[in-house]
Amino acid sequence: MNFLDDDAPLLDEEGSGGPVVDASFLTVAQLVRRWQISERHIRRLIDTNALSVHRFGRKVRIAKEEVLAYEHSCR
Repeated sequence: MNFLDDDAPLLDEEGSGGPVVDASFLTVAQLVRRWQISERHIRRLIDTNALSVHRFGRKVRIAKEEVLAYEHSCR
């Protein structure tokens, strides 16, 4: 199952009922796995405003729509 699917369950990756994950947003770590690039590269995209983010306190989240738009622009 792709974690960008609209029907993705709102459970942790193990499905153990841990913290609920909002499927509308991705973490930097999820993008590292999806794009197979370094965390540093993703943070550079964020710092140069090539990738828009939402900040929740110290946490950085990237909207699903932003990820898809960026992927489309890189084709």
